[in-house]
Amino acid sequence: MLDGHLSEINDKGAYFADKPYTEQAASRAVGQLRNAGSLCTGSVIDSASGSLVLTAAHCLGKLKDGAWEISQATHDAIAAGNSVFIPALEGTAETHEQRFPLGSWKVTDAHVSATSGVDVAVLEIAPDDQGRTIQEVTGAFGVRELQQGEVVQASLIGYPAPAPFHSKSQSVCVGNYTKYEGGGNSQIRRVNGERECWVGGGSSGGPFVTTSENPALAGDVITVLNSGGGGDIAPVVRELVSNIKGGLPAEAPKPEQPTAEQQPAEEAQPAQPAPQENKPAEEADPAEKPSAPEAPVKGIDPAQFEQQPQAPVKGIDPATV
Repeated sequence: MLDGHLSEINDKGAYFADKPYTEQAASRAVGQLRNAGSLCTGSVIDSASGSLVLTAAHCLGKLKDGAWEISQATHDAIAAGNSVFIPALEGTAETHEQRFPLGSWKVTDAHVSATSGVDVAVLEIAPDDQGRTIQEVTGAFGVRELQQGEVVQASLIGYPAPAPFHSKSQSVCVGNYTKYEGGGNSQIRRVNGERECWVGGGSSGGPFVTTSENPALAGDVITVLNSGGGGDIAPVVRELVSNIKGGLPAEAPKPEQPTAEQQPAEEAQPAQPAPQENKPAEEADPAEKPSAPEAPVKGIDPAQFEQQPQAPVKGIDPATV
């Protein structure tokens, strides 16, 4: 989770995330999604392909008959390179390199559930010009399913548009969250007695991050921001990533042990050379090997997505808050 310095300006209880974001494990894996002119927040999640980002479904599609739908126009915009993800964006920095410390990454596809109204989407991200996956560069979060009544402390991270953040700085809200009965997109929200922290547009899709049992991860995402909390995303995310090549996190294969019935007695049959089908993995049919990642579409200049700097709110020095 993140710690920050409480801003006396924002009455929702938001903090400025500590800078530089690239030195904070959670901030490093959170970024701004720029999709055909709209702004949201996303987070990199652990996968075998290393190429997946979570955000809110409403950042890309519309709810229709109880499920989400992405229009052909949005798919066309993605194919044209008009959707990018910028991890650890530091929009108040002076130079281009400082504003985009981890680069700008092209979104190649977007997935929403055709059977659920839970507000979550999974994005596929192209490798960079060095062939690296986004997870190799940023790190990643796991996705954790809360149990009914379980209470965890979590940090909501996003890029809100309202002052004093101006879609340029990461905000953080820390609170205690639980999973309530029923469904909907506020099933996971603050415990009774705590006011929800929602800092405005641009934060949508931002992760609610709690600690992870896996030290290799930046944390676990329990939901993404809809408005007053978020939905129970874990089952939907599992469904979506299972249909994406390389979507599920990599797991070490477990060797199969023959049963007593399958294992012949030693005295009944002398040892034989290993059958051909048990040859080492490196001798397998090359056609079964995963193909090399495609190079990103050329000609994308992250600067074209930059907004003009806005005047800072008087009296706020992000370096001191």
